[in-house]
Amino acid sequence: MNKWYSIRCFQVQKKSHHKIMTHFTDIRNLLHDLEDALTMQSLWDEESPEQEILLSRTPFAMDKLEPHQWLQWIFIPKMNQAIQLQSIPNGFTMTPYFEECWKEKPAMATILKILREIERVCQ
Repeated sequence: MNKWYSIRCFQVQKKSHHKIMTHFTDIRNLLHDLEDALTMQSLWDEESPEQEILLSRTPFAMDKLEPHQWLQWIFIPKMNQAIQLQSIPNGFTMTPYFEECWKEKPAMATILKILREIERVCQ
């Protein structure tokens, strides 16, 4: 293997690693933005629901949690865990559920915008 090839491979690998780390940083920042937006809307709960509630198998735990609670207690922690494991899910869509839930609540527009951006970044 020649020296040029080794250097080039290292540069590509380093650039790819930087791009991946930037991707994780973007998602982490969006999750912080989501937390801030939920707090601004007074939708950030101080106490966690009981563990059995968090184990709901219904999509978005809609049988047990309000939409904002699912974001706080299930989505954000799972995404933070995925960032730590460097294993972000991709190709998911969740915004239509929240758009339907909050269609009569224009104050939720910022949260919906953040959710759309999370979906975009995770594509």
